[in-house]
Amino acid sequence: MIRRALLSIAAVLLTGCYVVRFTVSYDDSEPEPVVKHNAYYFWGLTSQDVDVSQYCAYGAVAVDEELAFWDSVLGTVTAGIYAPRTAYYWCRLEPGHRMRPKP
Repeated sequence: MIRRALLSIAAVLLTGCYVVRFTVSYDDSEPEPVVKHNAYYFWGLTSQDVDVSQYCAYGAVAVDEELAFWDSVLGTVTAGIYAPRTAYYWCRLEPGHRMRPKP
């Protein structure tokens, strides 16, 4: 029993986290990203098409996908059958608008 508990703790502690960033443009973006939680099933074998225009009317400047600690824990506990990810969409500003410089 103790061995099984130690193996479970080790498996959770050895899970990795990552962040992948896709930069599409260097245009100005909204100061706060749109955050969406996505779920993948069966070790990522299922695919999801994402239409960025649902979240960003003028397109995205950058997209980050993150596997955070708790996402990794859930993926490990379910043996990869359920694998959550968090996506951040940095939306392009409306044409003609610029971000104000910080004071």
